[in-house]
Amino acid sequence: MENNPKKRRRLALMPEVLPAPPPPGRLNPRERTLRSLGRLAAAAAAAASLNACKETGCGSSGGYAVVDPMPPPAKCEGLVATISAFTGWDPSGNITLRLSKPTMAGAMYQLPATSDAGADARAPAPSTSAAPNASTAPNASTAPNASTAPSSSAVPAPDAGPDAAPAVGPVASAIRVQHGTLLGVTQSGGGLVLQIKPDTAATYVAVELPATCPAGDQRVLAEIRIKPGMPKPTLSVALYDQTNY
Repeated sequence: MENNPKKRRRLALMPEVLPAPPPPGRLNPRERTLRSLGRLAAAAAAAASLNACKETGCGSSGGYAVVDPMPPPAKCEGLVATISAFTGWDPSGNITLRLSKPTMAGAMYQLPATSDAGADARAPAPSTSAAPNASTAPNASTAPNASTAPSSSAVPAPDAGPDAAPAVGPVASAIRVQHGTLLGVTQSGGGLVLQIKPDTAATYVAVELPATCPAGDQRVLAEIRIKPGMPKPTLSVALYDQTNY
């Protein structure tokens, strides 16, 4: 029994053949991850640039384009430095803004003439002061210098009143008011007097007026600041040159 070759045979394991290990890389896992993220960020930036060029047309010029460019400077740079401004409250609680005539050579406010129909007018209110048969008064139309007297519908009084309607007409349409309502405009000697009703709880009122000079057209921005005070809030005004748009 001991001479049985099956019992004397010893089994052995075959050698395991494994693939050769890859050569060691120069980057560790963290560095490889950061490199992949960098590639993704570069691709996203390139896609955003192409999209911006499609919208702004920067590819046609072959150069770079600014997404939000600065506005061009005002044509009459320094115009507001030649204008004197004053602001205050009138008895009705409205704001009076007085702007002097610009002293820059050839500069003026670019507003329609007050002789135009409806210029500087406020919405007409019912009149109760006319006497009966007023049109039959003798020589009512031949009063001396009657044509040169200011008309109540064309040139509003300095105190527009607490219940005055918004101004209408070509001149009022040419003036932009933010956080307030334009009640009336008076042109005198190249200067302007504006009556403005501020919005409730407004902290400032912005008024834009068209102006012109030999260099071109622009707008004059008057910013009226309203600060709490007693018995009334205090007012201050600052003027800025603004490009025409």
